[in-house]
Amino acid sequence: MSIPEFRAYDKREKNLIYNQDLWLPRSLLNIGHTVYPVHITEDGIHYRLNCLSNHYEHDWEEDVVTCYGIEIMAFTGFWDHEEPRKKIYCNDIISFISKENSDLPSSSQTGRIIFCQGSKEWIVVDKKEHYLEKLCQVVSPRVIGNWFDHAELLE
Repeated sequence: MSIPEFRAYDKREKNLIYNQDLWLPRSLLNIGHTVYPVHITEDGIHYRLNCLSNHYEHDWEEDVVTCYGIEIMAFTGFWDHEEPRKKIYCNDIISFISKENSDLPSSSQTGRIIFCQGSKEWIVVDKKEHYLEKLCQVVSPRVIGNWFDHAELLE
C-alpha cells in the first residue's frame, strides 16, 4: 500500500502548496520568521516555526500544523494523459471522454474530481455535483485547472 499524498490550497493567499514547498503563513513571514519546507497530511500543513531571539527573549523552535483557511486535497492515484503528465488530485478540473463514448473524440466533457464516501471511489461531477463518471473509467483525462482558481471552467 502506498503512502497517501496530499496538496493544500491556501484560501487567503489563493495558491496551491505541495509537499516540500517553502511556505509559512503570511503573518509570520511579515515579522521575519524563517521559511522551511512543509509536509502536508490529511490533518493540515505541517511546518517548522523557528523564532530567533531578535523577536523573543530566547530562541525557540516548534513544529506546527495548520488547517485554518486551508483546503487539503488527496492525490487520486491517477495521472492525466497530456505530456508532461500531471497527477490528478481531488478538486482538479479535468476534460475527459466517457468510456462509453470513447469512439467519439468530439464528445469531451469537463468535470471536477471528488471522493464519493458512499462508494469509496473517485468520481467526476459537474458544477452542481451531479455524477458524470467514475474516474477509473474515463478515457484520456487531462487536468485543465483546479476548483479554486478555475471554477468557471465548469460553466
